[in-house]
Amino acid sequence: MAALLRFSAENMASEELVLVKPRSQQLIEMIALPLIMVPTGPLLRAGMGARYSPLYGLITMMLLILLSSRVTSLWAARHGGEWVTKAERLLRTQQQAASISRVWTCMATVLMVELILLGGMLIIGRLDEASTYLGGKGWLASYFAALGALSGASALFSRRRLVESEINEGAPPRPVNWPGLRRLLPRIYIAFAIGAAAGVAVARSLSIEEWGPAYTVTCLGGGMTLSWVLLRREIPQQLYSGANLTLGLAVLCGLMCFGIPMWIMFTGMVFAEAHASLMHMAVQAAIFAVSIPITGVGFGALMYFVQRLTNVRRRQLER
Repeated sequence: MAALLRFSAENMASEELVLVKPRSQQLIEMIALPLIMVPTGPLLRAGMGARYSPLYGLITMMLLILLSSRVTSLWAARHGGEWVTKAERLLRTQQQAASISRVWTCMATVLMVELILLGGMLIIGRLDEASTYLGGKGWLASYFAALGALSGASALFSRRRLVESEINEGAPPRPVNWPGLRRLLPRIYIAFAIGAAAGVAVARSLSIEEWGPAYTVTCLGGGMTLSWVLLRREIPQQLYSGANLTLGLAVLCGLMCFGIPMWIMFTGMVFAEAHASLMHMAVQAAIFAVSIPITGVGFGALMYFVQRLTNVRRRQLER
C-alpha cells in the first residue's frame, strides 16, 4: 500500500494550481474518516437483516471513501485551503512529514490502521465471530497489536523515504521508471515469499484454532520487515511534481505493488493449513490466483479515483 501511495505522489497531474488542505484538517481526516467506516457493517446488518452480505458492506465502504474524498476537498477549498503549484504542494508535503514528530506519525498511523481493520472485520461479520475464527480474544488482541506495530514501522519507513527524497519540477524522463521497478519489485516479492515460507513453518506446528492468525502475522511481519531491509539502499528517491497518473498506471501499480504481494501471502496460506485435503488446497489456490490480482487492480483503480476526486481545481468551483 505504501508503494502505491508514493507512486501516486510522483504522478500528480495538471499544469493548474492545486489545492492544499489545512494541516489541521489533514490530521482530523486521518482519524475521522476511518472512524466513520467502523459502524458501516453493523448498521447495514441491522437494517438489512438476513439479506445482508459482506459485499454490500465493501461497496458501501468504497462509496464512502470516494464521497468523503470529494466532500473534504470541497470543504478545504472554501475553508482555509491554499492554491499552490504542484511542485509547491509536493514540497509542503515533504516539509510537513519532516516537521511532525516520529512519535505522532507512528501513533496516528497505528490508530488509523486499527480503525480500518476494525471496520473491515465488522463488515465481514460480528466481532465475536471474528474472535472465534482467529482463535479467541487473546489471538484477536495479538492480531491487532502486531498489525498496529507493523503499520507504525511502515509509516516511519515511508516518512524517512519522503523526507530524504529529491523533488524535481516537471515530468519524469519516462512515464514509468521500469529500471527502478525492476530493482524494487523482485526484492519485495522475495521478501514476501520468505515471509510466507516462515508463516507456513510456524502455522503447521500449531493447532487448527491457532494457525490462521499465526501465519498472517508471521507472513506480514516477515515480508514487510525484509522489504524494509532490502529497500533501505534505495533512499533517497526522485519525486517529479509534473508527472501524470493515468488510470492505466494506477491499475498497473496496484497489481504489482499490492496484488502480487497479497497473492504470495494468500497462496502461502493454502499450504499453511495442515489439515486441508489436496483438492481443497487446489481449489483455494485457483480462487486466490484469480481473485487477489483482481483485488490489486481494483485497489489501484480506487486510489486513482480518490486522487481525481481530491484534486479540486478553481475552475470546477467557478462553474
